[in-house]
Amino acid sequence: MNTATLRPAPTRDPAWVSRVFWIGAALVLLWPLGVATEFKPWVLVEPKNLKVTAQFLGSFLPPALDGEFLALVARDTWRTVAIATAGMALALVLAIPLTLASTRVLSVSALSGRMARGPWLVRQAVRWLLIVLRSIPELVWALVFVRVVGLGPTAGVLAIALTYGGMLGKVYAEILESTDTRPARALLEAGSGRLVALGYGRLIRSPFGLALHVSGTDRKALEAAVAPFRKPPLKWTEVEPTLEDVFIHLMSRQEDVW
Repeated sequence: MNTATLRPAPTRDPAWVSRVFWIGAALVLLWPLGVATEFKPWVLVEPKNLKVTAQFLGSFLPPALDGEFLALVARDTWRTVAIATAGMALALVLAIPLTLASTRVLSVSALSGRMARGPWLVRQAVRWLLIVLRSIPELVWALVFVRVVGLGPTAGVLAIALTYGGMLGKVYAEILESTDTRPARALLEAGSGRLVALGYGRLIRSPFGLALHVSGTDRKALEAAVAPFRKPPLKWTEVEPTLEDVFIHLMSRQEDVW
């Protein structure tokens, strides 16, 4: 039988020396940074600044409710919504093609295992473009476009489009590459186009997993429909109709009654 001697519990934190050291090191590093940036939070509680703050907050009361002011608020609110909507619409127009160009899943040259040099360079360039677009804040883009097109809604729309186009493109590309890529790869190997592989291999998910269930009442028509796809790596197996197939068939024959 093994025996062990119980040690008394320590009376103080054994890691207090390292904690004190790292806290002191952080203060030594942050203090010069605060001095260089003139960070002085105590000026917020000075009497002069407290008076200015109180005057600013007091200007909110009573709120202006006259018709002219409310019409101005409504008009500018609608303009803000319009700028945001137009900017996001342009962002989608920009993000979708950049997503398709940057993802490896839809590359035909990558089916052999290693992507060709030309497509690889294009995809890397598009990915760096997405990083640059989403790394620059929309406020910076807005200042750039104000210089180019002048002050107005156009600068805001373009700024939102570029920043969120980069964000959406990056997110969509990661979504396409993070899930199972075998359906899209199988479609590309079977000879389908990139858009077909995108639609049926990435965007549409079958409830049967990686299997596609095809049913119908005409056996010859079914054989003719699947004949072009009877090639590796696709595998076809004939199964008995299920109750769901019967239900779908009956519903397709049902006429709408208004």
